[in-house]
Amino acid sequence: MSENKPQTESIEVIADRLQTPKWQLDGLLLRKGWAFGHPITEAQFKKELKAWLTGPTVPAQKGEK
Repeated sequence: MSENKPQTESIEVIADRLQTPKWQLDGLLLRKGWAFGHPITEAQFKKELKAWLTGPTVPAQKGEK
């Protein structure tokens, strides 16, 4: 095991620590296809949440700009 590897935690533990609103956690889980207990680092969680909150809600359709 590498000592430099970031430690993963259950996604709901990180969300609770960061005081993430329930609707944001639920939306992120739904969008990513994850479930409670999903292992993730805090940095990954912050990155994924930001991308979800600022990104498109659906993939662009072919031919859309």
